[in-house]
Amino acid sequence: MKTAPKLKATLRGIRIVKKRSAVALLSAAVLILTGCANQPGASGSSETAATASPTAVVSFPMPDLGPSPAPQVLDAAQTEALRLAEQDRLWAGVTGQYTDATRPADTFAGYLDDSQRLASMKKCITDAGLKLDTGTDASGTVVDYGASTTTREESIASFSCQTAFRSAPSTPPSSDQLGYMYDYLTEFLVPCYAANGIANQPAPSRTQFVALWPNQGWFPTSGSALMGTELDTQLNAACPPAR
Repeated sequence: MKTAPKLKATLRGIRIVKKRSAVALLSAAVLILTGCANQPGASGSSETAATASPTAVVSFPMPDLGPSPAPQVLDAAQTEALRLAEQDRLWAGVTGQYTDATRPADTFAGYLDDSQRLASMKKCITDAGLKLDTGTDASGTVVDYGASTTTREESIASFSCQTAFRSAPSTPPSSDQLGYMYDYLTEFLVPCYAANGIANQPAPSRTQFVALWPNQGWFPTSGSALMGTELDTQLNAACPPAR
């Protein structure tokens, strides 16, 4: 796995798919762990390892969880506040290593769609002479670029690229949205996995899950043993994970 200074901690859409209806749960807090691999800067996981793999797939009845809470719509001031907060977080990563680093001017010029941002990030990093790290998801699709840095100047250049080319931030999940996700995970996904012989560690309380997110230390998973197999496809159809 290649690493880079950051794991893009932006959950653009936590989507919970029902058998007969789709429930969208939008968030910008973090990138959900399920289905992510080789992300730049990834350093561990709070997901819980599954303890067994099914030999055949069975379905589990979907409970009635009610309507998915609607995400908050950000106004211009809130969007800018999130951008600046993320920029401050990234700069803190630089000064954590190089206390005498001088912060460069803000070169942000507007939000880009994913394809534009990826192309611009790649060019910025390579033009700066930095080592390019490529982040891919489980299917091998490029989802981010980062840079490996070893000097103060390289870290500052990487910071400039990361903050110049941005996707528009999304609203962090509300307590209602996180509670809804918890209900989905504990009332459907975990029992569905269990019906297929896959055990996960016990969930924290609903209050803890919401209060500690995204550091709650628990997120159910089907494990990696089936990845890429026909059984994996069938299991994801029978027990669609929160994404």
